[in-house]
Amino acid sequence: MRSLRNSKIWCCACSLLALGIWAVDTKTMPDSSESRSRSSPQTPAEQVKKALDQNVTVDLSCQPLTEVIRLLHDQSHINLVLDRQALSQMSFNPDEALVSTPLSMRLGSGLRQILSQHNLDYAIVGDMILITTEAMAIERQMRQPISIRFQNLQLKTAVERLARETATNIVLDPGAIRQIRLPVTLHVHDAPLEVIVKLLANQVDLKQIRVGNVMMVTTKANAAELQEYQEFSQPVVPTGDNRFGVVEYYNR
Repeated sequence: MRSLRNSKIWCCACSLLALGIWAVDTKTMPDSSESRSRSSPQTPAEQVKKALDQNVTVDLSCQPLTEVIRLLHDQSHINLVLDRQALSQMSFNPDEALVSTPLSMRLGSGLRQILSQHNLDYAIVGDMILITTEAMAIERQMRQPISIRFQNLQLKTAVERLARETATNIVLDPGAIRQIRLPVTLHVHDAPLEVIVKLLANQVDLKQIRVGNVMMVTTKANAAELQEYQEFSQPVVPTGDNRFGVVEYYNR
């Protein structure tokens, strides 16, 4: 009888111990969303995007564009890059183009206001802001070379990760909810972003289409309907290497 009673006490003690351990483990285990935020710091492109929201004040009086960019860099500490290759193809010399616009606003708004006066624009590419022609700004961003290793990852997760890492507008069609939850696998090195999204979409029988500065992953039927607008809005760019060629950095 004593042996049986001791056995019951031992079983109860083991049960309580197990419950105690379980309670400690769950208490110390972080929430899944908290864990994701801790393990997913801002990417370089996201940091640049956030820096564009800072306010800058620059008094510009007939300054060449190159000097304006230098002044903006000194205040914002963002890598500003002149796409000399694209600018030269439109016979534009940033050393001679004058700017006389005083700025006291968000950096992103001010930079776009200055550049629009000369039919220029900018794009976030990696950890820098590339200053180029309006047509090439989208092209440079969409075709920036990146490397990935996706193994059995949901298409939705893979695309969201690409959007974060490149600060690019990539939209998933809600009408393709079943396909975007399917797993994809892709390992590539220095491949254009647009090509990567196209290959990932193809694995789940979807299609990538560009509309302006947005890449959309959608059904083939929906992509066909958007094709006409895509052809109208997609810029004509020079053929050849899609890298930046001669550029001028303002990151010192």
